[in-house]
Amino acid sequence: MYIGQATVMQEGTYQLALPIPGGNEEPLSKYIQVRVPDRERTRSDATTHCSHQSQKKQAASITRQVETAIRGDKATPPLSQAIKSRAEIKLVKGRPG
Repeated sequence: MYIGQATVMQEGTYQLALPIPGGNEEPLSKYIQVRVPDRERTRSDATTHCSHQSQKKQAASITRQVETAIRGDKATPPLSQAIKSRAEIKLVKGRPG
């Protein structure tokens, strides 16, 4: 199970991709469409400035969370160590065909 969060600053179509740690598989990805609600378009510049400041703080927090997930910290191992391997070894008897 993965949990993530992303902050976007403009309307548009975005692709979020999550590489699988330790694997050669394609990353998990999802396209999302972002649009600004009409009420957001009518906000004053002062309110918009506060909103941008809040978004910058949130983005910094997300960056720290992603870094912790990748590298780990004192209380949390990196995801590459926390996720149990699903590697399989199958022995097949007989001669190669």
